[in-house]
Amino acid sequence: ASPDQFNTPTSVDTDKNGNVYVSDFCNDRVQIFDAAGKLLHSLSTPKPARVLVHKVSGEVYVFSYPIIGVPPEVQSKLSYDYNKVPKILTTFSAYPELKSLSSEEFPIGGTNHIELAAQGNTAQIALDSWSKTPAIWIAAKKYVANETEVAWVNGAIRRLEKVDGKWVEVVNFGKTVEKELIRPKPPAWNIQHLYVNPKTKKLYIGEADSGPTIKAFTELLEIDTESGATKIVKLPFNPMDIAFDIDGLIYMRTMSVLGRYNM
Repeated sequence: ASPDQFNTPTSVDTDKNGNVYVSDFCNDRVQIFDAAGKLLHSLSTPKPARVLVHKVSGEVYVFSYPIIGVPPEVQSKLSYDYNKVPKILTTFSAYPELKSLSSEEFPIGGTNHIELAAQGNTAQIALDSWSKTPAIWIAAKKYVANETEVAWVNGAIRRLEKVDGKWVEVVNFGKTVEKELIRPKPPAWNIQHLYVNPKTKKLYIGEADSGPTIKAFTELLEIDTESGATKIVKLPFNPMDIAFDIDGLIYMRTMSVLGRYNM
């Protein structure tokens, strides 16, 4: 491809001098321009999904990993196979030297691929330019057919630092969420139903988790509106909707059954 032609560009960053870096994914390169748009350098690197420039040292971090949404005609022409793109981090010295400093496997985490999925970059990455040791914040997505779901442990927001030459996870908000929340997993189809029991003033949340269309729910999240205490209430069957009457009785319905219970 000519210098002014991109093939599935995936990210943009700048250095402290105002030069612009563009990861040109399917052309296997990072294009570097000055502030006026003049091409300064074409940096060859395999499948660059994200390029980040250290704001102090000027070192260039190029992350290679699979993305979703490469145009079908490009996939066919290049024989692009999502599952064969290696997850690596290549580091270069600052412009204009751009000497290759290292190339290593990098734990992107969280990404998997099913055809019916949201498209785009499968990870969000930020480089900490002011830490004493190299440090990276990353949030990788996990794609599931017909819904987008965060993989809490492997795909939640994490901080990795370089320790003795290896990338080590020092923060994982997914693990924190799992410890502190009763039910951290997002609901299927992003469906949430909100109800209030007028007798107890407690709040209830029903989240889709079952049924032929995965739009019914087998439990409620009960929230005490005064104390904030939360617990899970198991239901005798999986309704698609519920309601409370003034006496605090709960009515639950499926497509063919309506039941009334006390709590």
